[in-house]
Order: sequence, then C-alpha cells, then structure tokens
Amino acid sequence: MLMIPAMISRGYDRGYASAATAASGGVGIIIPPSIPMVIFGVTAQESITEMFIAGVIPGLLIAVGLIIVHLIRCRGKGYGIFIYKELSLKGVMSSLETTSWLTGRVLVIMFTAYSFGRLLVQYRIPDIIAEALLSLTSDVHLIWAL
Repeated sequence: MLMIPAMISRGYDRGYASAATAASGGVGIIIPPSIPMVIFGVTAQESITEMFIAGVIPGLLIAVGLIIVHLIRCRGKGYGIFIYKELSLKGVMSSLETTSWLTGRVLVIMFTAYSFGRLLVQYRIPDIIAEALLSLTSDVHLIWAL
C-alpha cells in the first residue's frame, strides 16, 4: 500500500495506480527468489532450483509487458515516467547501511529458526511431545485444550 499513495501524489488516477500495483504484485511471486515459490516447492516436493530457473523468463516477460503498457499509458495521459532524483550519494549510503543492518537481523532470526527446527527434528522432540500427549488421552478435544 506504499505505491498507491505515492502514485496519487504524483498525479496518477486512483484507479490506474491501484490497477498498476495489483498487476505488478504477481511478478514478485514468479521472479526468483520468491518465498511463495519456495514454500510451494517444498510442499509439492519439487526442485527449488528448477522452479527458480523456470520462473526467470516468464517473470521477465511479464515485467517487460507491464513496462510497455505503462509507457504507452504514461505517454497518452501525460504522466511522468521517471522519478526525480531526490537522493544524494550520502543518502544512498545511509539507506544501504540501514538496509544491510535490518537484513542482517532478519538473517540471524532465520538462521536461528532453521537451526532450532533442525535440532527439534534431529532429537525427535515433536514425536516425544505427541507420544506424551497421546499417553494421557486419545480425545482430540482434550489434547487441543491442553
């Protein structure tokens, strides 16, 4: 929802801003690396590498198609195509530093969660918990209540 207010403030119609945002939202799922693609690959037991390779060309074709439609629409309506340069080199470096720091924090969380999950599976903790609960009762409603 960040793009629509920014496009409206630059003079785009509300309908066009919404349509362009909705149409371009699906490209992120196709072009690798894509979290929904990884989740689908793991669930469907498909090769993630092959799915990534298969998503590059269709994703780029869709992106080029959206760019062409946008350029035609912008010329017809008189919208601006390019964003004005408002960021200095110092601002870019500051943004890069902040982004790197936040990305590092997310990666630490993901690594910790991955390691914890691997330890749980390796030591069969979910199986042990399930056996302990099922030894108490076999009633599904009571297990959910616990």
